Parts: sequence; structure tokens; C-alpha cells
Amino acid sequence: MRDLKLVSLNGSPRAPSRTETLVQALGAAIVAKTGARWRHLRLTDIAPHVMPALMRDALGPVGEAIIANIEEADIVLIGTPVYRASFTGALKHVFDLVHYDALRGRIAVLAATGGNRHHGLVTEHQLRPLLSFFGTFTVPTTVYAEVADFNEYAIASSVIYDRITQVAAEVGRLAGSPTARPHPTELFEEALP
Repeated sequence: MRDLKLVSLNGSPRAPSRTETLVQALGAAIVAKTGARWRHLRLTDIAPHVMPALMRDALGPVGEAIIANIEEADIVLIGTPVYRASFTGALKHVFDLVHYDALRGRIAVLAATGGNRHHGLVTEHQLRPLLSFFGTFTVPTTVYAEVADFNEYAIASSVIYDRITQVAAEVGRLAGSPTARPHPTELFEEALP
């Protein structure tokens, strides 16, 4: 498998958080499956560098490096707590700063946490459309964990661990596919006689 870069982003404005636990478990499983180099970003850490900028050109050097890191990822792992039946506004702001074409053809993994099972489709109805806008290949399986799936901040559900394992396997299959990574210009050049 080629050298892959995984960037994970915990969109929770709180620390510690169950979302952090879930994203860390997913990231570790993906690394174990793919051997990817992993860079983890927490909204609580990056917010001072990205939130003050309303537009990309208003980012300082640290904020620009954070967004560039996301754009350079082969695999993007996004986790969010459910706020008002959607992902956090702060997480959306981060993606408002990402160039619309930067993630095209990359792999995306979607995860969310919530208070109960009633918000379980947030990955399908909110996160998947967002990442589809960017042209990513979102893995078929998403992970949603509710409070009952945790013991404090530790995952306590075998079902969640099974889904994490399934996601990592799907990422491994996509990462091994020759169509999962090339940038659109590379695909165009390959099509030329």
C-alpha cells in the first residue's frame, strides 16, 4: 500500500469529549489497517487559529498550515457531536475555509456522537452531503455512538468496536484501489494518448 496521510478532525468544542474517544479509536484502527501517517486535529486546539478568519485569506500562518494539512490528506476522518440535529457550526466553519476542490478523490470517514439514538442519521443526512460536496469517496459505513455506548469517556460497546473494524477494512480496500487517490489532473493526464 502506498504512503498515506490520515488527518482526523474532532469537531467537538469540549475537552474531554466522547467524540475525541471515538475519533481516536477510528484513527488507530485505520492506521493499523493502512499504515497511514496520522495527524490529529482537535477543534479545541485549532479554534484560536481558524475561527477568527471569516475568509481563507484572513488566516494567519498557523491557521493556513492547519487548513493546508486537511487539504493534503489522503484520508480525512471527521467526528462531531450532534448539536441541534447537525454537526457543530465550528466544524462547518473549518470546512468553509477548505478549497472546494482540494479533497476531490480522497477518502472520507464519518463519525458522530449524540445523547441518544434519535440523532443516528446525522452522518448520512448532514456529514455525507458535506463531504460529497468536496468530491470525496465517503466509506459506506459510518459510526454513530450515543451516551449509552460509553463508560465515562471510554467506548463500552462491542457494536461500536465492530463498526470501527468495518470502517477500517473499508478504508483499507479504498486505499488499495487505484481510483481512490489520484487528483483529477492525474486522471486526465492518464487518459491522454
